Amino acid sequence: MAAEELDCRGGCGAVYSKPAVTGEEVELSFSYYQEKLAEHLIEVKYIDRVRGKGVFAKQAVEQGKVILRERSLAVSQYLWNKVCKYEACDNCMYPLETAQQTAIRLSGGRPFALSFQLECCPNSTGRTSLFVECECCGERYCSFQCKEEASVYHSYLCVPRELRRINDPARHPVLLLEKLWRELHYPPESASILLLVKMLARAISQAEKGVSQQEALKELTRFTSLEDVKEMEYLAKFFSNEEFNQKLVDVSSALRQVIFHPTIEPYLSGPGFRSIFVLMCVNAQGVGTSSLDEYGRRLDELPPSVEKDDASVYLESVYDAIHDNVEHFQVCEGSGLYAIQSCLNHSCEPNAQISFPNNNDELAVTAIRPILPGEEVCISYLDSYDMRRRRSKRQKALREFYLFECFCPKCIREEAMAEPDEDSEEECSYEGSDDEEEMDEEEL
Repeated sequence: MAAEELDCRGGCGAVYSKPAVTGEEVELSFSYYQEKLAEHLIEVKYIDRVRGKGVFAKQAVEQGKVILRERSLAVSQYLWNKVCKYEACDNCMYPLETAQQTAIRLSGGRPFALSFQLECCPNSTGRTSLFVECECCGERYCSFQCKEEASVYHSYLCVPRELRRINDPARHPVLLLEKLWRELHYPPESASILLLVKMLARAISQAEKGVSQQEALKELTRFTSLEDVKEMEYLAKFFSNEEFNQKLVDVSSALRQVIFHPTIEPYLSGPGFRSIFVLMCVNAQGVGTSSLDEYGRRLDELPPSVEKDDASVYLESVYDAIHDNVEHFQVCEGSGLYAIQSCLNHSCEPNAQISFPNNNDELAVTAIRPILPGEEVCISYLDSYDMRRRRSKRQKALREFYLFECFCPKCIREEAMAEPDEDSEEECSYEGSDDEEEMDEEEL
């Protein structure tokens, strides 16, 4: 297929060289979304060749309405996060500690004793009896169901306990892959190479059922194409390493040793691997879970009482101690790929937001203001801090982390009101100076 180069400005455009798409392929792709969303308030539509797909309301949606609930196709805990003993279900990211265990570990061993544990911490009410593990490697799951779901990919990632204890990368390909990835991607983390293993394993599972290669790869090809990724310098920004490209080759070689099948071979080296690398970095949704945060949320929901007030004050002292010990590294963190959520575009004045109501990978998209029929449903890709910054700073963050420039109504208004040279100094910059950051703090 002939390819055309696009200046990607939408929330779904990770690859700059996109293949020409036939009408039949577009029809097949959107029939998938129509089937998934048949009973929902939203639909996926093609916008244009720059922005790609978007999610639109089929009818009026009131503020506070949950528009979508969705489980991930695959989710994976960040590797440094896991090294630091943040324990979560390998299949859904549900935290496997009690709130009190989390408080004691993250505070450096201080003997905190939380009240209302039975009322506010599910893991203190016997749920831990449902937890199961792999007999070979000890990987843990929050339920037998999650362990069964993980059977699609777990055999590729299973490292016998003794080898895991020795932790010699020369002894097992998964240990080597994890080592190379940690050396490539230091905290703060935004991706995990094991997420790709899980997605590739899903494709192999489909191929082994006898389906065509196209059908087996449809989950991957829905996110990305195999065209050359022209802008490799955009990728290097994720990891400040002069030998980035070579390290990426080393990672792809190690990945091939962990998982291989003729169906996925195009994605294990060269442009194919770079393509799914972009997929992971740009389309994956961050997932954070915490028994302690869930405890705090449920504590807030208890009826007013003196005991509740005392517990809330005590919880503040717990968070202060944790902040002093680990600062911002406080939850089980990872990322997941979602079929529908990945179609949500960004806006600097969004009409919806994402949450994780069940403390696992299931997300909910909720309207934060009324949405009209036919209106596009947009979320913010930026955190609350970046959303408060001026347009040039927001654009810089979006270029660096999502590879596009925003043209939402807010950005257009601010661009029209800006002084001619106000934003020019940052238009092509990916590295901000300390002075710039200090100036931005003063603005806030």
